[in-house]
Amino acid sequence: SYFLPYENLWTCVTEQARKDVLNETQAQFLAETAKLGDSLDQMHLSSSQTPEEWLKFVEEASQKLEPWMLSAYRTRSQWYTESFQLSAEQTAALRLAALGATSSGLRGWRDQCYNTIDQMENHRQQFAGGGNFSFGLTRPDVYSQHENPSAIWQNAIDQLSLGQQAQTLKEQRKERRRQADSHCVTALLDQELWLLPEQREAIRKITLETLPKQEPFDHYDYFRDIILFCCPVLLADLDVVRQSLSAEQFEVWQGTAQLFRYNKDNRLVELNLQDQGQWTFQLNQ
Repeated sequence: SYFLPYENLWTCVTEQARKDVLNETQAQFLAETAKLGDSLDQMHLSSSQTPEEWLKFVEEASQKLEPWMLSAYRTRSQWYTESFQLSAEQTAALRLAALGATSSGLRGWRDQCYNTIDQMENHRQQFAGGGNFSFGLTRPDVYSQHENPSAIWQNAIDQLSLGQQAQTLKEQRKERRRQADSHCVTALLDQELWLLPEQREAIRKITLETLPKQEPFDHYDYFRDIILFCCPVLLADLDVVRQSLSAEQFEVWQGTAQLFRYNKDNRLVELNLQDQGQWTFQLNQ
Protein backbone atom coordinates (compact mmCIF):
# COMPACT_ATOMS: atom_id res chain seq x y z
CA SER A 1 0.00 0.00 0.00
CA TYR A 2 3.04 2.29 -0.04
CA PHE A 3 6.43 2.48 -1.68
CA LEU A 4 9.74 4.19 -1.03
CA PRO A 5 11.24 6.76 -3.41
CA TYR A 6 13.79 5.16 -5.72
CA GLU A 7 17.34 5.82 -4.57
CA ASN A 8 20.61 4.16 -5.45
CA LEU A 9 21.47 1.68 -2.68
CA TRP A 10 25.12 2.73 -2.74
CA THR A 11 24.08 6.06 -1.19
CA CYS A 12 23.60 4.07 2.03
CA VAL A 13 27.25 2.97 2.02
CA THR A 14 29.94 5.07 3.69
CA GLU A 15 32.40 6.94 1.48
CA GLN A 16 35.33 4.87 2.75
CA ALA A 17 33.49 1.62 2.03
CA ARG A 18 32.82 2.80 -1.52
CA LYS A 19 36.52 3.45 -2.02
CA ASP A 20 37.30 -0.05 -0.76
CA VAL A 21 34.73 -1.78 -2.99
CA LEU A 22 34.13 0.27 -6.15
CA ASN A 23 36.52 0.89 -9.00
CA GLU A 24 36.96 4.41 -10.37
CA THR A 25 34.33 4.18 -13.10
CA GLN A 26 31.73 2.71 -10.72
CA ALA A 27 32.40 5.48 -8.21
CA GLN A 28 32.00 8.09 -10.95
CA PHE A 29 28.69 6.60 -12.10
CA LEU A 30 27.46 6.61 -8.50
CA ALA A 31 28.46 10.27 -8.16
CA GLU A 32 26.66 11.21 -11.39
CA THR A 33 23.57 9.24 -10.34
CA ALA A 34 23.49 11.03 -6.99
CA LYS A 35 23.97 14.40 -8.72
CA LEU A 36 21.09 13.72 -11.11
CA GLY A 37 18.85 12.40 -8.33
CA ASP A 38 15.21 11.86 -9.25
CA SER A 39 14.82 15.25 -10.93
CA LEU A 40 14.28 13.68 -14.37
CA ASP A 41 12.46 10.49 -13.37
CA GLN A 42 9.12 12.04 -14.28
CA MET A 43 9.34 14.89 -16.79
CA HIS A 44 6.00 16.64 -17.19
CA LEU A 45 5.28 19.66 -19.37
CA SER A 46 1.99 21.58 -19.54
CA SER A 47 -0.03 23.74 -21.91
CA SER A 48 0.69 26.75 -19.68
CA GLN A 49 4.21 26.72 -21.15
CA THR A 50 5.18 27.84 -24.64
CA PRO A 51 6.73 25.47 -27.22
CA GLU A 52 9.97 27.42 -26.78
CA GLU A 53 9.92 26.59 -23.07
CA TRP A 54 9.30 22.93 -23.89
CA LEU A 55 12.30 22.88 -26.22
CA LYS A 56 14.47 24.66 -23.66
CA PHE A 57 13.53 22.04 -21.07
CA VAL A 58 14.64 19.23 -23.41
CA GLU A 59 17.98 20.92 -24.11
CA GLU A 60 18.66 21.51 -20.41
CA ALA A 61 17.65 17.94 -19.54
CA SER A 62 19.96 16.62 -22.26
CA GLN A 63 22.89 18.53 -20.76
CA LYS A 64 22.16 17.02 -17.33
CA LEU A 65 21.81 13.52 -18.73
CA GLU A 66 25.02 13.49 -20.77
CA PRO A 67 27.60 12.95 -17.97
CA TRP A 68 25.31 10.39 -16.33
CA MET A 69 24.90 8.34 -19.52
CA LEU A 70 28.60 8.59 -20.36
CA SER A 71 29.61 7.35 -16.91
CA ALA A 72 27.17 4.44 -17.30
CA TYR A 73 28.79 3.36 -20.57
CA ARG A 74 32.26 3.76 -19.07
CA THR A 75 31.24 1.45 -16.24
CA ARG A 76 30.30 -1.17 -18.82
CA SER A 77 33.60 -0.55 -20.59
CA GLN A 78 35.50 -1.23 -17.37
CA TRP A 79 33.50 -4.42 -16.81
CA TYR A 80 34.58 -5.75 -20.21
CA THR A 81 38.18 -4.63 -19.62
CA GLU A 82 38.51 -6.46 -16.32
CA SER A 83 36.36 -9.49 -17.20
CA PHE A 84 38.26 -10.26 -20.42
CA GLN A 85 41.66 -8.73 -19.64
CA LEU A 86 41.46 -6.40 -22.63
CA SER A 87 44.53 -4.67 -24.01
CA ALA A 88 45.06 -0.93 -23.67
CA GLU A 89 44.10 -0.51 -27.33
CA GLN A 90 40.85 -2.47 -26.90
CA THR A 91 39.99 -0.51 -23.75
CA ALA A 92 40.58 2.78 -25.57
CA ALA A 93 38.28 1.63 -28.38
CA LEU A 94 35.50 0.88 -25.88
CA ARG A 95 35.91 4.23 -24.15
CA LEU A 96 35.64 5.94 -27.54
CA ALA A 97 32.52 3.88 -28.28
CA ALA A 98 31.09 5.05 -24.94
CA LEU A 99 31.35 8.65 -26.17
CA GLY A 100 29.68 7.76 -29.46
CA ALA A 101 26.92 5.72 -27.83
CA THR A 102 26.16 8.52 -25.38
CA SER A 103 25.99 11.13 -28.13
CA SER A 104 23.87 8.89 -30.36
CA GLY A 105 21.57 7.89 -27.51
CA LEU A 106 20.93 11.47 -26.45
CA ARG A 107 20.36 12.58 -30.04
CA GLY A 108 17.76 9.84 -30.47
CA TRP A 109 16.14 10.78 -27.16
CA ARG A 110 15.94 14.45 -28.13
CA ASP A 111 14.39 13.52 -31.49
CA GLN A 112 11.69 11.54 -29.67
CA CYS A 113 11.04 14.51 -27.40
CA TYR A 114 10.83 16.89 -30.36
CA ASN A 115 8.29 14.62 -32.07
CA THR A 116 6.18 14.58 -28.92
CA ILE A 117 6.37 18.36 -28.66
CA ASP A 118 5.31 18.74 -32.31
CA GLN A 119 2.30 16.50 -31.66
CA MET A 120 1.31 18.49 -28.59
CA GLU A 121 1.63 21.81 -30.42
CA ASN A 122 -0.51 20.46 -33.28
CA HIS A 123 -3.05 19.33 -30.69
CA ARG A 124 -3.19 22.81 -29.20
CA GLN A 125 -3.67 24.50 -32.58
CA GLN A 126 -6.16 21.96 -33.90
CA PHE A 127 -8.51 22.31 -30.97
CA ALA A 128 -8.54 26.11 -30.69
CA GLY A 129 -6.05 26.31 -27.89
CA GLY A 130 -6.40 22.66 -26.91
CA GLY A 131 -7.61 23.49 -23.41
CA ASN A 132 -5.46 22.71 -20.42
CA PHE A 133 -3.34 19.60 -20.80
CA SER A 134 -0.03 18.11 -19.76
CA PHE A 135 2.24 15.44 -21.15
CA GLY A 136 5.30 13.52 -20.07
CA LEU A 137 8.71 12.69 -21.50
CA THR A 138 10.50 9.42 -20.76
CA ARG A 139 13.98 9.39 -19.27
CA PRO A 140 16.58 7.46 -21.32
CA ASP A 141 17.09 3.92 -20.06
CA VAL A 142 20.72 2.94 -19.43
CA TYR A 143 19.87 0.07 -17.07
CA SER A 144 18.18 -2.05 -19.71
CA GLN A 145 19.24 -5.69 -19.90
CA HIS A 146 18.21 -5.91 -23.55
CA GLU A 147 21.15 -6.64 -25.82
CA ASN A 148 23.33 -3.55 -25.97
CA PRO A 149 20.88 -0.76 -26.86
CA SER A 150 23.32 1.33 -28.94
CA ALA A 151 24.43 0.18 -32.40
CA ILE A 152 27.71 2.03 -31.89
CA TRP A 153 28.37 0.17 -28.66
CA GLN A 154 27.31 -3.17 -30.14
CA ASN A 155 29.69 -2.71 -33.06
CA ALA A 156 32.56 -1.98 -30.65
CA ILE A 157 31.78 -5.14 -28.68
CA ASP A 158 31.61 -7.19 -31.88
CA GLN A 159 35.05 -5.90 -32.89
CA LEU A 160 36.50 -7.46 -29.73
CA SER A 161 35.63 -10.94 -31.06
CA LEU A 162 34.98 -12.30 -27.57
CA GLY A 163 32.75 -15.13 -28.79
CA GLN A 164 30.79 -17.43 -26.51
CA GLN A 165 32.76 -16.44 -23.41
CA ALA A 166 31.15 -12.99 -23.44
CA GLN A 167 27.64 -14.42 -23.71
CA THR A 168 28.34 -16.90 -20.91
CA LEU A 169 29.57 -14.19 -18.54
CA LYS A 170 26.59 -11.96 -19.34
CA GLU A 171 24.16 -14.82 -18.66
CA GLN A 172 25.92 -15.55 -15.37
CA ARG A 173 25.65 -11.88 -14.41
CA LYS A 174 21.94 -11.83 -15.25
CA GLU A 175 21.35 -14.95 -13.14
CA ARG A 176 23.21 -13.42 -10.18
CA ARG A 177 20.91 -10.42 -10.44
CA ARG A 178 17.83 -12.65 -10.45
CA GLN A 179 19.11 -14.48 -7.39
CA ALA A 180 19.71 -11.15 -5.64
CA ASP A 181 16.23 -9.93 -6.62
CA SER A 182 14.69 -13.07 -5.12
CA HIS A 183 16.38 -12.30 -1.80
CA CYS A 184 15.22 -8.67 -2.04
CA VAL A 185 11.56 -9.64 -2.53
CA THR A 186 11.75 -12.27 0.21
CA ALA A 187 12.96 -9.56 2.60
CA LEU A 188 9.98 -7.37 1.64
CA LEU A 189 7.57 -10.26 2.19
CA ASP A 190 9.25 -11.08 5.50
CA GLN A 191 8.40 -7.59 6.77
CA GLU A 192 4.70 -8.37 6.33
CA LEU A 193 4.59 -12.10 7.06
CA TRP A 194 7.23 -12.64 9.79
CA LEU A 195 8.59 -15.69 8.02
CA LEU A 196 10.26 -18.49 9.93
CA PRO A 197 13.76 -19.52 8.76
CA GLU A 198 12.50 -22.59 6.91
CA GLN A 199 9.72 -20.53 5.31
CA ARG A 200 12.13 -17.91 4.00
CA GLU A 201 13.93 -20.35 1.70
CA ALA A 202 10.65 -21.83 0.44
CA ILE A 203 9.27 -18.37 -0.36
CA ARG A 204 12.56 -17.34 -1.98
CA LYS A 205 12.37 -20.32 -4.35
CA ILE A 206 8.75 -19.51 -5.17
CA THR A 207 9.77 -15.92 -5.86
CA LEU A 208 12.70 -16.91 -8.09
CA GLU A 209 10.39 -19.05 -10.24
CA THR A 210 8.08 -16.08 -10.87
CA LEU A 211 10.72 -13.47 -11.72
CA PRO A 212 10.84 -12.66 -15.44
CA LYS A 213 13.69 -13.91 -17.57
CA GLN A 214 14.00 -10.50 -19.20
CA GLU A 215 14.49 -7.14 -17.55
CA PRO A 216 11.28 -6.44 -15.57
CA PHE A 217 11.54 -2.69 -15.09
CA ASP A 218 11.89 -1.01 -18.47
CA HIS A 219 11.30 2.67 -17.66
CA TYR A 220 9.92 2.00 -14.18
CA ASP A 221 13.05 2.16 -12.03
CA TYR A 222 11.26 4.25 -9.41
CA PHE A 223 8.66 1.44 -9.11
CA ARG A 224 11.30 -1.27 -8.94
CA ASP A 225 10.38 -2.84 -5.60
CA ILE A 226 6.67 -2.79 -6.38
CA ILE A 227 7.16 -4.62 -9.68
CA LEU A 228 9.40 -7.23 -8.08
CA PHE A 229 6.94 -7.61 -5.21
CA CYS A 230 4.07 -8.27 -7.64
CA CYS A 231 5.82 -11.21 -9.29
CA PRO A 232 5.35 -13.77 -6.49
CA VAL A 233 2.21 -12.16 -5.03
CA LEU A 234 0.32 -12.21 -8.35
CA LEU A 235 2.00 -15.00 -10.34
CA ALA A 236 2.90 -17.76 -7.86
CA ASP A 237 0.88 -20.98 -7.65
CA LEU A 238 -1.39 -20.42 -4.62
CA ASP A 239 -1.40 -24.11 -3.70
CA VAL A 240 2.40 -24.05 -3.41
CA VAL A 241 2.28 -20.81 -1.41
CA ARG A 242 -0.38 -22.24 0.94
CA GLN A 243 1.84 -25.22 1.71
CA SER A 244 4.70 -22.89 2.71
CA LEU A 245 2.77 -20.52 5.00
CA SER A 246 0.54 -20.71 8.03
CA ALA A 247 -3.18 -20.03 7.56
CA GLU A 248 -2.78 -16.52 8.97
CA GLN A 249 0.20 -15.74 6.73
CA PHE A 250 -1.62 -17.05 3.67
CA GLU A 251 -4.56 -14.78 4.47
CA VAL A 252 -2.19 -11.80 4.55
CA TRP A 253 -0.67 -12.95 1.23
CA GLN A 254 -4.11 -13.02 -0.40
CA GLY A 255 -5.04 -9.67 1.14
CA THR A 256 -1.85 -8.15 -0.25
CA ALA A 257 -2.68 -9.48 -3.72
CA GLN A 258 -6.05 -7.74 -3.54
CA LEU A 259 -4.31 -4.36 -3.31
CA PHE A 260 -3.56 -4.79 -7.01
CA ARG A 261 -5.94 -5.32 -9.93
CA TYR A 262 -4.33 -7.90 -12.18
CA ASN A 263 -5.40 -8.86 -15.70
CA LYS A 264 -4.02 -12.32 -16.45
CA ASP A 265 -4.69 -12.07 -20.18
CA ASN A 266 -2.25 -9.20 -20.80
CA ARG A 267 -0.34 -9.32 -17.47
CA LEU A 268 -1.30 -5.72 -16.70
CA VAL A 269 -1.30 -4.55 -13.09
CA GLU A 270 -3.21 -1.49 -11.85
CA LEU A 271 -2.31 0.10 -8.52
CA ASN A 272 -4.29 2.81 -6.73
CA LEU A 273 -2.14 5.75 -5.60
CA GLN A 274 -2.53 7.97 -2.57
CA ASP A 275 -3.45 10.97 -4.76
CA GLN A 276 -6.52 9.01 -5.98
CA GLY A 277 -4.85 8.28 -9.30
CA GLN A 278 -3.90 4.91 -10.79
CA TRP A 279 -0.67 3.48 -12.11
CA THR A 280 -0.64 0.68 -14.68
CA PHE A 281 2.36 -1.46 -15.60
CA GLN A 282 3.00 -4.82 -17.22
CA LEU A 283 4.79 -7.84 -15.77
CA ASN A 284 7.22 -9.21 -18.33
CA GLN A 285 7.62 -12.88 -19.11
